[in-house]
Amino acid sequence: MSSAAVWQLHQNSAQLCAIHRRASVQLDQPADGVKGIGDERNSLISGRLFGVEVDGTADAPTPIAVIDRYVRQNDLVATYESSASTNLRAQVYWRYRWEESGGESQVGGRGDGIHLITSLQTDCLDLQPKLRLVSELPVVELLTLATPDSQQLTRILDREGAAQSQVTRSESPLWLVRVPDDVCSVVLMTMPDDLARTKITVGDPYWRLEFQLLGGHLEKGVIRRAQAAAWFVPRVGDDFWARRLFWQFNASPPPLTT
Repeated sequence: MSSAAVWQLHQNSAQLCAIHRRASVQLDQPADGVKGIGDERNSLISGRLFGVEVDGTADAPTPIAVIDRYVRQNDLVATYESSASTNLRAQVYWRYRWEESGGESQVGGRGDGIHLITSLQTDCLDLQPKLRLVSELPVVELLTLATPDSQQLTRILDREGAAQSQVTRSESPLWLVRVPDDVCSVVLMTMPDDLARTKITVGDPYWRLEFQLLGGHLEKGVIRRAQAAAWFVPRVGDDFWARRLFWQFNASPPPLTT
């Protein structure tokens, strides 16, 4: 991929302008997530991906103060001011990624996505932070791992069989989301060690897909970091893509950040 920046930043508004992908992020409203997702066919995946909610920030009536923001090649980075309500200081990386299928499978094509890295710090002696990554998508079918160590994906819900407001919990760090676009699927994943629990709420038109991360304690002088990724992959062979990308993600070394 070219070394040129794929993000365009104007104050707190950022636009992803990659060859095959476009999207937007409003930095002072991180709970809104990544929106306006389109591709070279100009098709849109409606809803949002990975709204970042830290304790009570999702219900904040005013924008969250951004104390630093910058773009570096494929990275969009924002650092947030610590608030009296959360006693947490957060930094978020949105990192654009690209993957070719290679010659190891008959499944061809390419996948691209956004790798999200969230870091939390506090000045408190002891705190139990609550970090949630919330996506809202028009789900046709949802597949996941039967167990965190499973090698196969299993369908757990689809639009025809799911009841409105139905809530389902899962321990799986990988979800394959088939959306109304029959060309593209969305793969959501997080590091198994970062995952506390998940929650799926069926709605119309969007299902709420929630990763709850970083259970346990945080103390002064410690940085806790969680990773997640959202990939856009070809609908044909999407289960291959989901498994391949997840195993690569899970085996990857800790990301370089500053």
